[in-house]
Amino acid sequence: IVAIHEGGGKLLGCVLLLGASAAIPSEWELLRRAARVASIAVQHRQIEDQMMFAAQHDPATELPNRLLLTERIEEALLRANREQVSVAVLVIQLNRFQEIAESYGHAAGDSLLKLVAQRLSKCVSLPHTVARLSGGTFAVLWSGVPDRTAAEDIARSVLKSFKRAFPLAGNTRRMTAAIGVVVYPQD
Repeated sequence: IVAIHEGGGKLLGCVLLLGASAAIPSEWELLRRAARVASIAVQHRQIEDQMMFAAQHDPATELPNRLLLTERIEEALLRANREQVSVAVLVIQLNRFQEIAESYGHAAGDSLLKLVAQRLSKCVSLPHTVARLSGGTFAVLWSGVPDRTAAEDIARSVLKSFKRAFPLAGNTRRMTAAIGVVVYPQD
């Protein structure tokens, strides 16, 4: 048995040589080299996955970013046309976020964004997409929304969740937001 390790030493798997006789030294060396190549391939795949995640997600909140949201909207519109279903997009703009981030610092601003992302995610169930577009702007995509009222219900749920104060730099801060709702193909 030859272990396959990643660069940091974490065990990824192993290679087992089965046969009637004990392996000769050249076979063991071949196994060690095969394990090393397998380790490199696994690490390469992990790096690719990390890079793809970083390209498609907001670093502060780990929510999908504008790029990934755009892809999902395009897919949702294709589905809407193909299956005759509706698609809703809600755009949520935090009021005075920039002022708060500048007053309390970027770390506090990022912390607030994470808390907002958590609240939004609790208001919206899968398979809907919650994304951060930029600054204090978020979006929700709902493919297959039954009607405009259902989308507006989510908007009301988001606004209601914002009535609870957010912890911020040792204090609490109430946040408000403006929400726009569009439903395709009705709007």
